[in-house]
Amino acid sequence: MASADDLGQLYIWYWNGGHLTPITCWTSSMCAFFDWHPWCEDEIVIADSEPIMIALYHVPSREVVSYYRRQDCDCIVTTLSFNKISGELVVCYSFTDINKQPEILVLASMDRVVDVMRNHDDVIVHLLWSPDGKQLASVGYDETLTIWNFFGISPTNECKRRKLQCEPMASSSSSRGASAVGGLGGGRDALRIHANRNKEATYRDLASSFLFKAMR
Repeated sequence: MASADDLGQLYIWYWNGGHLTPITCWTSSMCAFFDWHPWCEDEIVIADSEPIMIALYHVPSREVVSYYRRQDCDCIVTTLSFNKISGELVVCYSFTDINKQPEILVLASMDRVVDVMRNHDDVIVHLLWSPDGKQLASVGYDETLTIWNFFGISPTNECKRRKLQCEPMASSSSSRGASAVGGLGGGRDALRIHANRNKEATYRDLASSFLFKAMR
């Protein structure tokens, strides 16, 4: 198992019969985010928030298998999560330029971004998957909840597909000033990334949208 504190220390533990034994410690300059690989139980992704460095760490060998590093200090990582079906890594960025929307990047490997999604105006702090892994919910400080069809709309759903065609699709260039080593796919930059994912629903102003009664 793994745990992290607010000082940037991430600890990996060996669990056996209710007893915890420390294996290793990862030190980050800022808060570290992590998630275990859904297919490889010995591998964990660890992200240093600023400057951005995302590493795939093999626990038994205590070695970094592959990594992604962003040279420009124009954004920070705010959360990340693996998709259990495809094994793709979803990473949320927030930019220092407040005029730039936060981005949700989908990485097929450490050197290949396959999708970029945008629908938030402030930092994205939570990602939550549906039980079947086909929908993703993102929640931000902008009090917005967005539900994404992670693998796109089914071609058999003609009504929703026609509605999607009337809406502009998100597209972006690949991450600027970044370097990567290793990964699951071949190394090539995505010069133009067209989002295959699409929004199922958006709920804004969450704090004022729901009626509530004070607890007594």
